[in-house]
Amino acid sequence: MSESGAPQTDPLILRSYRENWQRELEGAYLYRRLAASAERPDLARSLAEMADEEERHAALWQERVTAVHPGEASTRLARPPDRLIGALDGGRGRPPIVDER
Repeated sequence: MSESGAPQTDPLILRSYRENWQRELEGAYLYRRLAASAERPDLARSLAEMADEEERHAALWQERVTAVHPGEASTRLARPPDRLIGALDGGRGRPPIVDER
């Protein structure tokens, strides 16, 4: 936001907003996958809480992006990037969607 409270429309700032939004969604995805595979319930709970927090952060960036571009898609991450998939499943395949709830 600018000092006047108006949304930033500078292309570089908007790009930064989009990248931050994407990274928060990636973090949420990663923590959800880790929580699903955690053997200890307390660890699974903590990881799920971290995913929830990342989703809250993503919502803040989404608000900034959609303030400038109201028609922007509601979810940036249709598929997680290869670097996350490879780290999580050894490259066995990509999940069809991000939100596995």
